[in-house]
Amino acid sequence: MNLLLNDEGVIKLGDFGVSRQMSENTVCLHSFYGTPLYLSPELIEGRAYSRTTDIWSLGVVLYELLSLQLPFRGPSLQDVIAAVLRCRFAPLPSWRPQEFSDVVNAMLTKDAQRRPSAESLLQRMEWLGCRHPKVVV
Repeated sequence: MNLLLNDEGVIKLGDFGVSRQMSENTVCLHSFYGTPLYLSPELIEGRAYSRTTDIWSLGVVLYELLSLQLPFRGPSLQDVIAAVLRCRFAPLPSWRPQEFSDVVNAMLTKDAQRRPSAESLLQRMEWLGCRHPKVVV
């Protein structure tokens, strides 16, 4: 519901519930909002989080777009949470290029400090031949 596709094939990210402005002085946040299927391990564990939790959520979305299923699944919310905390998910389909698997694996790294920054992801996607997205705030 938060990925909006226009007639020209442009995808825009919509508001994800409660938005928070993070400045360069914001180290981490503690509030919790979001759809459980896209929660990062640090949110589930009630720890402080930073911009890298958004990288996790985008990794879940990218995985879903590339495989047509969620990376973390289960018959109950507790099972989904356990899967996220274990950080185990099925590999992307073998017909997807390995480079995409590498990007998704980096984004869905349990250790938030080891996840790539948005800037490094944009550079990596350009290197892979993807068009540079236009970022509109």
